[in-house]
Amino acid sequence: MRFVLSALALLIVQQVFWRTIDPPGAPGDPGLAVPIAAFAGDASTTNEAVHLTGRVVDAAPTWGEGVRLTVVAESVDDRAAEGLVNVSLRETSRRWRTGDRLALRTRLRRITGFGNFGELDWAAYNARRGIFAGGYAWHDEDVEVLPPNDGIVDRLRRAFSESCERAGGQGAEILEALVIGDRTGIDAATSNAVRDAGLAHFLAISGSHMALIVALVVAFVRRAAGLRVTLLERYDVLRVAAVLAALAVIVYGAVCGGGVSVLRSELMALAAMAALWRGRPGDEMRALGGSAIVLALAMPGVGEEAGFQLSYIAVLALIMDSRRRRRSVRSATVKSGSVKSGTDTDFSKLGTDTDFRESGTDTACRQSGTDTAPPQPRSDTDSRRTIAATAIAAKAVNAAPAPVLRALHLLAEAARLTAVCWLVTSPVVAHHFQRISLVAPLANLLAAPLVSAIVVVGIGGLALLPITPPAGDLAVRVGAFLSDLVIRVAAWCASIPMAATLTPTPGPWLTLTLTLLGLAMLLPASRAQRRAAVALAAAAGVMIALAVHDRFRSDRLDVWFASVGQGDAAIVRMPGGTVWVVDEGPPGRGRMVVAPLLRRAWIGRIDVLVASHVQSDHAGALTELLEDFDVGEIWLPDGPCDDVPAARAIGRAANLRGIPVRFVSRDDDKPGLPRFRNAGSEHRDAGSEHRDAGSESRDARIEARAPVFENARRSPIPENQCLSPISGNQCLSLISPEVLWPARGAAKCNDNDQSLVLRFGFAGRSVLFTGDIEAPAEHELASRFDVRADVLKVPHHGSRTSSTEAFLDAVRPGLAVASLGLDNQFHFPAPEVVARYSAHAARFLRMDETGAVHLTIDRDGSLGIETFHPEVNALDDRPDALATLSAMEAAPPP
Repeated sequence: MRFVLSALALLIVQQVFWRTIDPPGAPGDPGLAVPIAAFAGDASTTNEAVHLTGRVVDAAPTWGEGVRLTVVAESVDDRAAEGLVNVSLRETSRRWRTGDRLALRTRLRRITGFGNFGELDWAAYNARRGIFAGGYAWHDEDVEVLPPNDGIVDRLRRAFSESCERAGGQGAEILEALVIGDRTGIDAATSNAVRDAGLAHFLAISGSHMALIVALVVAFVRRAAGLRVTLLERYDVLRVAAVLAALAVIVYGAVCGGGVSVLRSELMALAAMAALWRGRPGDEMRALGGSAIVLALAMPGVGEEAGFQLSYIAVLALIMDSRRRRRSVRSATVKSGSVKSGTDTDFSKLGTDTDFRESGTDTACRQSGTDTAPPQPRSDTDSRRTIAATAIAAKAVNAAPAPVLRALHLLAEAARLTAVCWLVTSPVVAHHFQRISLVAPLANLLAAPLVSAIVVVGIGGLALLPITPPAGDLAVRVGAFLSDLVIRVAAWCASIPMAATLTPTPGPWLTLTLTLLGLAMLLPASRAQRRAAVALAAAAGVMIALAVHDRFRSDRLDVWFASVGQGDAAIVRMPGGTVWVVDEGPPGRGRMVVAPLLRRAWIGRIDVLVASHVQSDHAGALTELLEDFDVGEIWLPDGPCDDVPAARAIGRAANLRGIPVRFVSRDDDKPGLPRFRNAGSEHRDAGSEHRDAGSESRDARIEARAPVFENARRSPIPENQCLSPISGNQCLSLISPEVLWPARGAAKCNDNDQSLVLRFGFAGRSVLFTGDIEAPAEHELASRFDVRADVLKVPHHGSRTSSTEAFLDAVRPGLAVASLGLDNQFHFPAPEVVARYSAHAARFLRMDETGAVHLTIDRDGSLGIETFHPEVNALDDRPDALATLSAMEAAPPP
């Protein structure tokens, strides 16, 4: 245990001090191969496209129909290059495999993440694997496939993949993932079923694979050597088996790739084989801690990865549970007097054979080495019947064959072990993936024997294919059939109600506390163990209470401007807990960015989901959020949407879930109030007034509409309904934001100038969301309405067609936030736009540099600003901007 604690301490130290790995620079000798990172530009450069050739060493599916290829560079612009590069294909119909060679023209960039709070450091993740640059292509047509130049490992993987392709079906794809770690062929339905059933860990090459390989090699060597007695007499066969098993583990690791779980399993297996070579019993705890130290030294920062945490915590729990069981059995045996002090206890038959001896009249209870059964009165009829029943039961147990008892014992042990692993890994799963599978123990119990058989058969097929392809193909087909059974188990378990439960992100401290609580339950029972468990449970309870309090606090307005690349997405959490999402970003960003941000803020319900206008970079991910969140209603800008495919897709998704869709425009009679309309032009008034901190929202004319969404619900807001109650009859002032634009149905709902313009306010401060409005809409707003705001979401990402002088004069923002992608193709923001904000003394935050922005407004009107990259553009050196910001942060609002 001390060794494991030392490894943990080392991981913490390297997490603090070794956060990043610097990319290699160009060599001094121009004749040498140039590191691929030397060709990659950063955020401040616009380097030209280069011609890259290389060999694929890994392929991973991405969102939609894309794939991310890890490529070993061979040349760049006909100059020898070395190193790894990620090449992302947005759409591909080709099955990419390791060993494939390609050529494409692309612009190389240093790898960066989106830049959102709490996300995985994507740059550091790749740097630990020696990847510092990335490229991009749209379609297969943009990539030239070159003749392969396979090595032995690539040929072996390719042969197995082609055999799986001949077998066909998703079972063959699961087999391919289980044996060689290639998941690119698994479709979304199968992947979701496996995930929801809690079986995703089986698709990672882990210790069970290595253990099976070691067991097979050792058994084969011992059986082969047993055919020649002279070999057993002259040689230490176990040493030979240890060497061969170590070689087999290394080869199999090379075939599977270098994932963290693979490396951990390899290191532990090699440690066990080293112990076997030395003729000493292996120490699994030392092997676990030693492998952690090696990985921590080789891959600084690896401790923050989900794969590392889940792999090591699960194995640690199994080791601790095994040791606790052995101690408890030994203690029980010693107390019973069946073993003497100083002797070794044979546990090999424990729990398998039970000695039930009975005579025709007496039941002999063999406990503590004595007969404890009292003599039974033979004259009493009931007593004789009791004795007879007891005798029959004992005979039935003794009559059960040993294999049946052993199978029942193994089944019970497997169920217990799956429950143990689920208990200790669930907090980590919730932290990284915001979901846990409640059916995982059942699914694992059913699938584990099948998976073990699949791995044995699959590895056998992998070994047989180069020797006798027909036998290898037969093994692959058997493995694919068994894998189909696993898919059926996963689908059945995933169909159980509440199988996969979405959870808030616990955060690092709560995750650590809950994990330690689970591990504490595996310690030997003692007073210290009980005290530790109680203390950890109390600490977890306090953290959960604080998180819930922060989620529903009524003294602060929170706005998160999410970094989604070239697009818009923001989360507004009103005082009291009402949540608005204003735009959702491009396709894929809902699952990758917005949903995790919501879960990290402990948000499970979106009261209003807004699309400022129906364009891909603003509403492309809206339907993704509908799948994972309870949504109250959807707001779209008023205007014709019948021939807008994206709007129709939103309508179908909303109709499927019974979510009302409202087409919103400004009420001309009462500027700032929303107007909703439906197909029947029904008008209903909601006459409730909501007051807070001197501000109020007034009557809204409300109509629900189901436009081209044929069966969408018509759900007007009832009169006097409080959408954001604090307690009792109290309501907050801005239950609905002020709707400043658009006018009624003048243009299509995907037109830039038809964007919804919303103003959220609290404690005298306000935040203005502008969508993609351009000069005409800005002129209308500035000339007709009061649009003043402290914080402005920069219109149209900083396009030169927006942010006009007149509009900025009317808004007078102290802070402007521009949502845009790194090195975007539109060259946003335009330099003249940045100059305009500078001239208006507004602090300009561009999210391609700062990452996500978190804005808070407290009840006293003080403003707080946090950026993901605080060192970049966090302090503006212009005195006027600093003065403006200082005044906003320090002074209460007028």
